[in-house]
Amino acid sequence: MRQSLIRATKATKLPLASIQKELDLINQNLPKPRWVVRSHESDQGSGTEIEGNYTLKTFAKTWEFLNTAAMHAQKARHHPTITTTYNRIKFTITTHDVGNQITNKDIRLAQAIESSYSTNFADIGRVAQVKRPESSLKEASKIINDLTKK
Repeated sequence: MRQSLIRATKATKLPLASIQKELDLINQNLPKPRWVVRSHESDQGSGTEIEGNYTLKTFAKTWEFLNTAAMHAQKARHHPTITTTYNRIKFTITTHDVGNQITNKDIRLAQAIESSYSTNFADIGRVAQVKRPESSLKEASKIINDLTKK
């Protein structure tokens, strides 16, 4: 798992720069960021939260992943808001005890969820098809033939 920059154990509000550094670590090998920081307004006032979005192949895989995420949340004693529709999931995480702000607990839970997804659920077997010009294929074939002639 990626090493965290946050070391504190007490739930205190994190500065925005620290939150962004942590999310950059979580998102570092992704084609586009999966985890983002958001501001929100509620009956209790304004706050911040982190949001992670996932898409899985099937409804069954979605719920398998949700059960894994639920185990991480239970172990951390920190529970996200989860919105799911068929094969899409949105996790929203904030710490209510510090005025609906982002703390190290939120970052650690996002790290655990992302680690579980990338290890067990990410579709890494899919390789993008790259169109190559016909001339490149002919050239490659000629080179192979030249190299294998005795």
